[in-house]
Amino acid sequence: MRSSFVRVIAALSLTALLTASAVATDGMSARAAGTATVQGVLTPSTMDGWDGLATVELRSTTGPKYSTTIDPATGAYTIDVPYGNYYFFIDYTGTGNFLDRFGSSDDADSTSQGFYGLSAASYALSFTVYQGAVVTGTVSGSGGVILDAPEVRAFKQTSYVLNTPRVSVDASTGEYRIDRIEKGVYRIEFRGGSSWFPKNESRSLLQASSSEINAALEPGTSISGTVTMPAGSGPVPVRLYRDGAQVDWTQTYGDYSFAVPPGTYTVGFGYNSAGARLRDEWWHGVRTEAEATPIVVSVGHPATGINATMDVVAGLRGYVWFEYFDGGQQWYMDHWATLLKESPVGSGEWVEVGSDFIGYTGTYDFPSVEPGKYKIRVEGDANLLIRSTYWPSTEYFAQSGTITVREEDAGYLPNKDVTMVSRSAYVDRIQGPDRYSTAVETTKFGFDAEDTPVDVVYIASGANYPDALAAGPAAIHNNGALLMVKPDSVPAPVMAELRRLDPQRIVIAGSTAAVSASVEATLVAEFGRDVVERIGGANRYETARRIIADAFDSADVAFIATGNNFPDALAAGPAAATVGAPVILVNGFAGGIDAPTAQLLRDLGVTQTYILGSTAAVGAGIEQGIYDVVGSYPVRLQGPSRYDTALAIVQEFFDDSYYSFLATGTNFPDALGGGALAGRLGAPLYLTPPHCLLTPVLIDILYVDTREVLLLGSSAALSDAVASGTPCG
Repeated sequence: MRSSFVRVIAALSLTALLTASAVATDGMSARAAGTATVQGVLTPSTMDGWDGLATVELRSTTGPKYSTTIDPATGAYTIDVPYGNYYFFIDYTGTGNFLDRFGSSDDADSTSQGFYGLSAASYALSFTVYQGAVVTGTVSGSGGVILDAPEVRAFKQTSYVLNTPRVSVDASTGEYRIDRIEKGVYRIEFRGGSSWFPKNESRSLLQASSSEINAALEPGTSISGTVTMPAGSGPVPVRLYRDGAQVDWTQTYGDYSFAVPPGTYTVGFGYNSAGARLRDEWWHGVRTEAEATPIVVSVGHPATGINATMDVVAGLRGYVWFEYFDGGQQWYMDHWATLLKESPVGSGEWVEVGSDFIGYTGTYDFPSVEPGKYKIRVEGDANLLIRSTYWPSTEYFAQSGTITVREEDAGYLPNKDVTMVSRSAYVDRIQGPDRYSTAVETTKFGFDAEDTPVDVVYIASGANYPDALAAGPAAIHNNGALLMVKPDSVPAPVMAELRRLDPQRIVIAGSTAAVSASVEATLVAEFGRDVVERIGGANRYETARRIIADAFDSADVAFIATGNNFPDALAAGPAAATVGAPVILVNGFAGGIDAPTAQLLRDLGVTQTYILGSTAAVGAGIEQGIYDVVGSYPVRLQGPSRYDTALAIVQEFFDDSYYSFLATGTNFPDALGGGALAGRLGAPLYLTPPHCLLTPVLIDILYVDTREVLLLGSSAALSDAVASGTPCG
């Protein structure tokens, strides 16, 4: 029976999780009560213009802010904050040409994020405050004409700006200066009123650099009007288009004007960035650019009265959270939120109508939403072990909430926060009273009535592992099953399952020393000589080669594992199935590859190989021998223990899996049949000690987004502590 729902990860200590997954910098560090003293010194990159006026601010990810001013003479500061996770800000408040900072990098990148988990008594955080770039020059009309209303603006061409450039213009001369410019690519706009056509320059600027840009404007005409909006709203963006492309924009609380060259234009009015949300429209009073009325202007003939009256519409906005594993919450940042709309209403068809990037504030924002029915989806993050989530907090579309926006709705609708769904899994067991019955339960799980008769069933000894190690991958490759028998008899549950499976072919793996002639006779008597056959060899290696040669016509990839022990080959079967590869057993202690194995690689046409385990398992001489045959060096998948090697195999071949299988790494029987089932289901097989769950294994199970974990064997093989996620150590 399936166990009750288990949030496996809840049993894992947060510290162990962070250590193993290296995600502490993503805001998942443990929190504890206490006060941290943060102190340091802010040093200017140059003393030229430095006045020592700056504020240090630590912003908690949970909301509170803590700030202090620096000592103007020394730049020193001290600030006490409760333990927690913080972003570090430096706010320059003086009149010099120095930049704010958001971050801790030493490369003068003022927009690098600076995130700190504070959980100790004291921290030393010192930073350099950098000078901004400076741009100077003159803006005039052609021929050096002094403009009546010269204007200069600078815009950084990125979605994130920490320092807004500071601009000053001398109207009497047209001379200007722009400073406090953080590094980046900028668009610098020069304007001279409605009688002059504006000019734009694009420049890449670095901190502390100096540039001169002079601009001479050409005569033009203008388009102007007034935007009427509800009280308390605005500013409204006004967008100017020519030939379908946006050529200019501004924002206004009422009147606006564009200086333009002669031509034909359209004007669009967008939603505002604060307060009540306003419905998009085009001049005059239509909803799309295709419906907009063209505006024709020439020198001496400006267009005036291009007015718009904005209607209030609804918006959707909310915080996005994920839960700490200790029950607290953290903003969910640097991911996309998607807005889905039912179109047409009542059809059950949902289409994407918008997306928004969730920045460091942890909010999504869809500021202008037409009447209709909507759903919100936020993408997941495998590194944070979080699934894609629908509003308000479900991974399933069918269970997600539907947001109805009505004609009369205005402003942001309330209660639209999203709590992300952490990855979790059901836990179940596949078990029987003994190893033979457990193998039977795996085939019952993997083969329903409609799957019978099966193509092939491999029969291997349950008393030893070698023959089954090769037979399992062969069974997977041929859409078959693996069952185990006693050396001298067929257990009753196994015989009953063979009858149910009704195989077209039964292959006994191994010689009569492994599976006796009496077992073969029993199977022949039940199923007939035309169904039952034996594939065996003089030793485990020859048996494996013969099984592979029978099951695989060709293979581009082959796995190489020692036949002297079982763990590495156990985990390899399901992984090999993903690339249609056999698992070839070798004597790992040999000095090189043997001739029959080399010939098998040639016969199969293998071009790529994977060696499972370290050189202690499969020696370097074998690796060189494989290169000599195949023409490429093997990829060695290994770890410091059998558990780590199994995990390395899984991580190489599995990125996503509904099922994950767990088997003990100290014995082989349960994993033999279970590995064949895992391969059939396209699922990974992990190894863990009998009495606990290894933290890296648990993290990887959730990383591949497992929905159901299947334990192979009874609690004697894998204890209830494994089932509940109790971490080792």
